[in-house]
Amino acid sequence: MSQIDGHLTISSGTLPDGGSWQTARALRYRGYRLDLRRGRRRLEVPTDVVTLVVGLSEPLRLTDAIDHRAALRAASPVGGLRRTATVAEHQGRLEGVSLSLRPADAHRLFGPVLGELEHNWADLPDLLGRPARQLIERTAEQSDWAERFRLLDAFLAPRLDQGPQWADEVSWAWAELRRTGGTVPVRDLVQGTGWSRRRLETRFREAVGLAPKQAGQVIRLQRALRCHQDGTTRSWAETAAVCGFYDQAHLTNTFRATMGCSPAQFFDHRAAAEPAAEPSDRVPDRVTSAVLPQAS
Repeated sequence: MSQIDGHLTISSGTLPDGGSWQTARALRYRGYRLDLRRGRRRLEVPTDVVTLVVGLSEPLRLTDAIDHRAALRAASPVGGLRRTATVAEHQGRLEGVSLSLRPADAHRLFGPVLGELEHNWADLPDLLGRPARQLIERTAEQSDWAERFRLLDAFLAPRLDQGPQWADEVSWAWAELRRTGGTVPVRDLVQGTGWSRRRLETRFREAVGLAPKQAGQVIRLQRALRCHQDGTTRSWAETAAVCGFYDQAHLTNTFRATMGCSPAQFFDHRAAAEPAAEPSDRVPDRVTSAVLPQAS
């Protein structure tokens, strides 16, 4: 049995209107096959991982949740770390594989172009060219999830082994942001790296795709979402205090500026979604998504 076979979990379900879904998870991969009777709009939360999609069906339409002028249609989108949420739309039939990469691994895969994406998306073939197009074609030829994941492993492994590495200072600064839940002051990162503030922000942005302060905000918001989801905190005021916000108003205002809605509205969307309709979170141990009402 291969490593992927040993971790493979497949789930499926049907909806009252006759639609169906299937997901397959193994290690870093999440396969999905949707045959829904109507389209879906999903609000995708900024996270501390880079999401890559190998799309095997119709393109997704991606729109910035705050700046609606920023949009892309892509079957295999790559999203770097973002400051604001994304609205992802499809017409109901969708198939593909998504994988989540630590930013350091994404840098090994894509190189400096990841930093150039800064708060944007791109189509995978536009970043990696012909090898990516061939990968998508070969993956589409397979119907078995484990085989699809093995193809992706074979594609990724040499690139992750041989790709460029972060500077030690960037790795340390990122680790401090993660360790502190995004609350470490930038001045402490400056002192710890021995770089000037300008050099730190430039090198960090080139490697990660966001400046340290912006990355910290993403990490704090994710922590706040998890605390509420898990019941670790009993109120939004307590969540704000635990997760490094000045007060509840600061958390709510930051959330609105990032997501286009309040924290309560976001969790209302999650609660209102049909229980069997397209399982919500794409990354383990993260609160990543909510199904939105269809636009009128």
